[in-house]
Amino acid sequence: RVIAPVPDKTPGLKGEFIKEMYKKAVKLIEQSSHLICIGYDFNQNDYLSYKPLLDSACEQPKCKLIVILPNANEIRDRLIKQFPMLEARLIVIKSTFKDWVESGFDLHGLTKEEIKNVELNN
Repeated sequence: RVIAPVPDKTPGLKGEFIKEMYKKAVKLIEQSSHLICIGYDFNQNDYLSYKPLLDSACEQPKCKLIVILPNANEIRDRLIKQFPMLEARLIVIKSTFKDWVESGFDLHGLTKEEIKNVELNN
């Protein structure tokens, strides 16, 4: 299911299906070393949608957030203001999805061991 792009998605977040999906997503984030977001710009109108997920990532000291987006630096600055605990664990890749694929899925800033762990967790 998808919540349509509207200025305030809060009412749509109250449904049982959405609540259940958030529980599952939070549980997965709790078990993850990396959270990779491709093409998602963390729009301010979606703040209440992504806040519980990034709060969960903040609570996991080893979880890194990787944002792949052409304006990733801009997104990084905003996310650090909203979620300061992610600053040291936020990796941005300024790229379109197409260019990122053509680069061989380059995960800048990760060690070979970390990349291996990301591949094993997929």
